[in-house]
Amino acid sequence: MYSQVPDLVVVIPDARFENEAALIREHGGAIVHVVRPGADSSDTHASEVGVAVQEHDIVAYNSEDLVFWRQAADRIHQQVVHGGQQA
Repeated sequence: MYSQVPDLVVVIPDARFENEAALIREHGGAIVHVVRPGADSSDTHASEVGVAVQEHDIVAYNSEDLVFWRQAADRIHQQVVHGGQQA
């Protein structure tokens, strides 16, 4: 079904486990890690540990206001849709 819509972009807002991230990567998807400096979690539950950053993942730092994030989201979208993985 999805192969019939070549320009389709799907956003999965929450991948908490390595197998979920692996499936996204295997299908050509990009993983965007949002890191908030100073907000380290002490929760060690498997669903809160996060997905390890891999070579082609995008890392975005959440340390700015909403105007910055709107622009960052636009840049990330362009990078994912048009190639290249640097944020």
